[in-house]
Amino acid sequence: MPRLQRHAIPAVAAALAAAAAVVFLLRLRARRRVPHGLEFDGPAGDPAGIAGGTPEDAIILARVESMVLGDPAVPKGDIVVDAVGGVVTLRGGVPPEVRDVLPSRVAGVPGVVRVKSLLHAPGQPPPR
Repeated sequence: MPRLQRHAIPAVAAALAAAAAVVFLLRLRARRRVPHGLEFDGPAGDPAGIAGGTPEDAIILARVESMVLGDPAVPKGDIVVDAVGGVVTLRGGVPPEVRDVLPSRVAGVPGVVRVKSLLHAPGQPPPR
């Protein structure tokens, strides 16, 4: 075996070991995930240990933020959006017409299981 290939063997073995570790961790995480379609209220009710979200939540969050930021009726910078377990939480002070319509629009985004609206009129305390 040429000398160059002999030096490549440890690097290939390390890459295969890293790939095996990634597969193991992904399988472990898949066993701990909340089944699709299950409502989830966040870290307080986190029996599956997925607090902090999943890659799917990141996709949902990007879709919702894109829809919210693309709407000229929505004041930019006044709404905070979060997604965990497919449940989207909306927070912030917005005009009443936005507060009444936005949650139903967000519910139509693919992947959203439920919308928790904590939107309120500007200058008013947020709902609990």
